[in-house]
Amino acid sequence: MRYAIFPAKWIVENGVYGMVPAWRSYAFRVEKETFESILKPDPDLKNLWGIIDAKLFILNFQHELVDINKEELSSLLQGVIDENEIIKIMPKNLDDFFRVCFILDNIDKIP
Repeated sequence: MRYAIFPAKWIVENGVYGMVPAWRSYAFRVEKETFESILKPDPDLKNLWGIIDAKLFILNFQHELVDINKEELSSLLQGVIDENEIIKIMPKNLDDFFRVCFILDNIDKIP
């Protein structure tokens, strides 16, 4: 695997501003050959990508848990939003703590 670290100025100097059909907007495009000329090999990148993929898997799993619990907590949250109802949840376990964080996150407050 190869990588490159370069400043934005490099893109402006080596790219051409124009329409990018895939993005349906204008951007700087750098020719493949020009870009590949600055890439450097790094054998450790493959391992790093594996670690990143594992962390993304965990984050996605946590998001799925949030989505599942949204249904369960929606009536509690609706009362907080619609009626400005104050609720008290004393977190005694991880599930209670999750409920508090879920509600506070959805009303843009910090736990």
